[in-house]
Amino acid sequence: MPVKKLKNHDYIYERISNDGRLTGYQVKIRHRRFPNFTKSFDRLEDAKEAVYQAQLDRTRGFKGDRTSADKVTVADILNIEIGRLEGGKKPRVDPGPDIARLKRFVREEFIVDYSLSNLRREHWEDYIAERLEDVAPATVKRELAAIRPVMRLACEEHHMLDVLANVPSPHVEDTEIPRIPQRIVKALKKEFKNQQNPWVEACATFALDTGARRGEMLRLEWKDYDPQKGTVWLQRGKNGKGRYILLTKKAAKVIERLPNSNIRRGVIFDTTAETLKQAIERARVIVGAPWVRWHDYRHEAISRLFEAGWTVEQVMDFSGHRDIKSLLRYRHIRIKDKVARLREFERKRKSKRG
Repeated sequence: MPVKKLKNHDYIYERISNDGRLTGYQVKIRHRRFPNFTKSFDRLEDAKEAVYQAQLDRTRGFKGDRTSADKVTVADILNIEIGRLEGGKKPRVDPGPDIARLKRFVREEFIVDYSLSNLRREHWEDYIAERLEDVAPATVKRELAAIRPVMRLACEEHHMLDVLANVPSPHVEDTEIPRIPQRIVKALKKEFKNQQNPWVEACATFALDTGARRGEMLRLEWKDYDPQKGTVWLQRGKNGKGRYILLTKKAAKVIERLPNSNIRRGVIFDTTAETLKQAIERARVIVGAPWVRWHDYRHEAISRLFEAGWTVEQVMDFSGHRDIKSLLRYRHIRIKDKVARLREFERKRKSKRG
């Protein structure tokens, strides 16, 4: 196909069809000390960016071949990372959440079909805008947190500019997480019973009494359950470390009444995260509390301990947190209790003065 040099551009040519139509652009760069570069583009902006990158390479003395970035897609990059995580390359960190986020991204997002060399900032901005129509900003922020380091390393390997690095994550309002009123707890419990799935109600009661995360609860095994001590050993928590789940009498009773309690092999709660997610999504709408998430049971359990006067160290023993900053995100004291403490303080101060 014939080409014609673009006016005012040293390395960009217009691709002209036999009938005289402009069909695209071609970049041709020749330099004695660097490899030849020839590549076609549909958009002039992409051609200009390629020239800019090549000139930047000359300034830095880079003589590598960037054509490998044409052959690898975002899906290829993320699938490699998924395989690495599933292969246990990060033994100190629970990879489950990141694996789930990356798999969903590869399965559902349009951006994964782009090659690394064709990826632009606006592609990531479009993904964020569309994703925010379906989920909360915090969810998108967590997804980007899983993707950013993977894309950064891939861009370094293929000598490409990491366009995602300059794309800001959505803003997350630092609002206080509402507590679950007791009437809502009871209504959810009743609705779980109506769903006729014995695992759902049992898991909800267990979560509320132990503060166990959903993923942690579903990994608990019968061989690690000790009814005499009142504990279940969790082999690997969110931070990659094992810890004991401390059992209230109610939590222990839940375990003893499970459908598989007569077998006592494998996992204790023989259900799935998706089952629990769908169950609470149905129940919360029916009881009029659409804001409730499964993780709110953990928030509620920890907040109740603080209200009962437990020290920070005691609550950390219960929750498994390893630093106070993370723990305090789960401390949500009701306003009426805060005001009641203030009034009590005022009363004592007044009595001392009198």
